[in-house]
Amino acid sequence: MTLEVNRDLIRLAEEEAARRLLRAAVYFQQAYKQRVSIPNSGERRRRTRNTRAGKKGSQYTVYPNPSKPGEYPRLITGHGRDSLTYAPSTVEGVIAAGLKIRVGFRKIIRHPLGNYMLILELFRDRKGLLEVLKETEPQLRALAMATAKRQ
Repeated sequence: MTLEVNRDLIRLAEEEAARRLLRAAVYFQQAYKQRVSIPNSGERRRRTRNTRAGKKGSQYTVYPNPSKPGEYPRLITGHGRDSLTYAPSTVEGVIAAGLKIRVGFRKIIRHPLGNYMLILELFRDRKGLLEVLKETEPQLRALAMATAKRQ
């Protein structure tokens, strides 16, 4: 008895699974960015005396509302928020990677320990990727496992 494999059908199933995984990755990235986009608007102040940082009368910025432990980090520049990425980012790439997508932070070169958002989450008790994953798990599962629309 011989078994015939329909390679076109397997390829279609892989493409659909890859599209679902990409959809879930984009949703996760957007959910994270939404949670860490609460602004911490700076206030400009004038120096009252000469310092190494500047002369009397020059200006500097103070950020008066930093996040507290148990909260998501507040937005100042957006570099940390925008460093969250996923790879691969194409259907073909996801298939080549064995139907896997990696979501994480790009390393910010200027910081000696890597990405500051990860440092906040791991060492300073701020919410981050793990909390977003817990909060969005049902939606991610639904996106990854959704049935294809019949046309």
